[in-house]
Amino acid sequence: MKSIVLLLLLAAPALAQDGAFEHGVEAYRRGDNETAMLHWESLLEEDLSGEDRARVLYNLGNAAWRNGDGTEAVAWYTACLRHAPRHADAWANVEFARSELGLDPADRGDLRSSAHRLLGAATPRESAWLVIGASVLLGLALAGEALRGGRLWRALSLGGFVLVLAASGPWIYGELRAEGDPHIVVGEPEVSIRSEPREGLPNLALLYPGETVERIDALPGWIRVETAKGDRGWVPEDALFSLRR
Repeated sequence: MKSIVLLLLLAAPALAQDGAFEHGVEAYRRGDNETAMLHWESLLEEDLSGEDRARVLYNLGNAAWRNGDGTEAVAWYTACLRHAPRHADAWANVEFARSELGLDPADRGDLRSSAHRLLGAATPRESAWLVIGASVLLGLALAGEALRGGRLWRALSLGGFVLVLAASGPWIYGELRAEGDPHIVVGEPEVSIRSEPREGLPNLALLYPGETVERIDALPGWIRVETAKGDRGWVPEDALFSLRR
């Protein structure tokens, strides 16, 4: 039977120098998931590399799942995938957890989901290097056409332009995504969007666990969000989980 992958990602050299990570591992192994999460969450305040941050976020997802906080586990795994978009175990875990909680899959398999996953498959560093590499090849092709001419070099130059355009897609997607402030809904069973940041007002719309919204403003205890459908309103802060970790 398919189940969630609860293997720890052990510390990389940079993390191994920080006792908080290993203290978290020790707590996790003895079943003290809350203490493990406290240690690992403290690391998120540090200037970690994308790989190390993904490692910590993945482990936090495992600890949250073992602690019985399924929706929070989904949130940690989703945050992990923003730093390591090809992390196979994180993808397996987030899809399994969402299925167990009765949520829609993260990757619905439709054209839109496939496009997002394809464009987001590279990390920011990888996307930048793709553009640089394609630009270098284009430069060489243009130099060859200028010096030697001929149909072959013209074809290579045209191919270089196409390659640069293709390589720019993931980079542009990553830059646009970096400008946003996405939050995932963790409040259960549903969360009301209100016109003002106070309780007792009529619902403008309902949000459900696992849904992703964009933060556009904030006041103490409340966050103003925009949904994928364009609905805007105020939601209690504790019902949302920021994916910018």
